[in-house]
Amino acid sequence: MSFRESPFIPGHVYRVKVSFQSASYAFVAGELLTFDQEKYSRYDESSVFSFRDSTGLVIKEWWLSDDSPIEVWRQYFEELL
Repeated sequence: MSFRESPFIPGHVYRVKVSFQSASYAFVAGELLTFDQEKYSRYDESSVFSFRDSTGLVIKEWWLSDDSPIEVWRQYFEELL
């Protein structure tokens, strides 16, 4: 786990607000993803947030460096209620 609290809740659905690339994963504006889990890459000093697509089979990871503020998530995702 990361040194910071995750802004995402497991099982909740999030909409991608803008298309972007994170590591080798392409996120497309408008796609709906379900948050799965948070991991931590000590070697890369990054939080890794895993999402599943609507099929539940495809996993995408959003990597966030420890140097970046956690609040940046709001630029890329919005939670659906």
